[in-house]
Amino acid sequence: MRPASWERLRRSIPGVTDDIELKRTPLEAEHAALGAKLGPFGGWNMPIEYAGAIAEHQAVRERVGLFDLTHLGKVEVAGPGALALLQGAVTNDVAAVAVGEAQYNLVLNEGGGVIEDLIVYRLEPARYFVVPNASNTNRVLQILADAETPEQVHLMYHQDWCFLAVQGPRSPAIVEALFPEAAGLTFMRCAESAFRRRPVIVTRSGYTGEVGYELFTYQDIAVDLWRMLLEAVAPVDGVPCGLAARDILRLEMGIRCTVRICSSPRPRWRRACRGRSRWTRGRSPDATRWSDNATRDCRAGCAGSGRMNDATSRARTTRSSSRTEWWAR
Repeated sequence: MRPASWERLRRSIPGVTDDIELKRTPLEAEHAALGAKLGPFGGWNMPIEYAGAIAEHQAVRERVGLFDLTHLGKVEVAGPGALALLQGAVTNDVAAVAVGEAQYNLVLNEGGGVIEDLIVYRLEPARYFVVPNASNTNRVLQILADAETPEQVHLMYHQDWCFLAVQGPRSPAIVEALFPEAAGLTFMRCAESAFRRRPVIVTRSGYTGEVGYELFTYQDIAVDLWRMLLEAVAPVDGVPCGLAARDILRLEMGIRCTVRICSSPRPRWRRACRGRSRWTRGRSPDATRWSDNATRDCRAGCAGSGRMNDATSRARTTRSSSRTEWWAR
C-alpha cells in the first residue's frame, strides 16, 4: 500500500535524459572565496580543485582533507515495507544489515548489467538511508518509486540536505570533537547526531581509502558546519579538497574497479575481486577493509555466493555480459 504522495513523487522525478541546468551546492560561495575551480560534475556545479589535485591528494594521505559531496543522492526509505522494497531493488541481503551498519550494494537491470552502485545505511529497524551516485539518483528514485511492496513505505528524496566528508589519518580527532557519537564507530558504521539543533547522520565511510567520516545534514546549516570543520582542520595543515583529488585517491586504492567487474561473466568476477584486494593491502587500514567488504558484497550480490535476494535472482535469469558505462560519482 502506497501513500498518496508516492505517485506525486514518482511523476516529479525527471527522466535521466532530461536536459536540466546544473544544480548548485549551498557552499558554492564558500568554494569560490577559497579560490576553487568549479565545474560540472554529475549534473552539479562542484569544486574540482583548490590548490591542485596532487597537493590535495597528499594532504588526505598524510593529514586530513575536507570535501563537499552534496551532489550525491540522499534518499530515505522508511516504513514497514522498507526492507522488502530494498530487497527487491538491490543485489545484497539488506536483512543482514544491523541497525547502525552500512552495506555496499548494486542495482541491476533485468539482463544482469549494473545500473548503479550505492551504499545502504540502516538507521532504525524500519528506516534506511540510501546514497546513490549523482548522475543516477533520478534513475534509482524511479526504480524505488516503481517497485511494488505489500506494506507502506515512505520514500523521501532529501534535496535540501548537504553532504560533507572529512578524510585522512587526522580525521578521527576532528570529527569526534564535534560529534561524540563518532567515537564508537568502526568502518562502515553509522550513527545519528546533531549540529545547531539539526539532525546529522555521521558515517564511518568514504571513498579515499583513508580513515574518514561522512556527514549528512540540512543545507541551512551547511555553511556553519563547513566553516567549523575548516577551522578544525587548519591546525594540522588540513585543506579543502575538490573532486579531482577524490577520484585520484579512489583510483589509487582500486575502489572504482567494483562495478565494472560485476558486469562480466562469473569467473572474471572472482579473479578481479581477488586482485582488487591485493591492490589495496598494505596501503591503509580503511583501504583494506573497504576492499574486503566491497569484494565480499560484490561476490554475495552478483556472483551468487550466499543468499540471493529478489533483484539478484531476477537478473541472473537473463544475465548479460555487457559492459557498464562509468558515470561520475
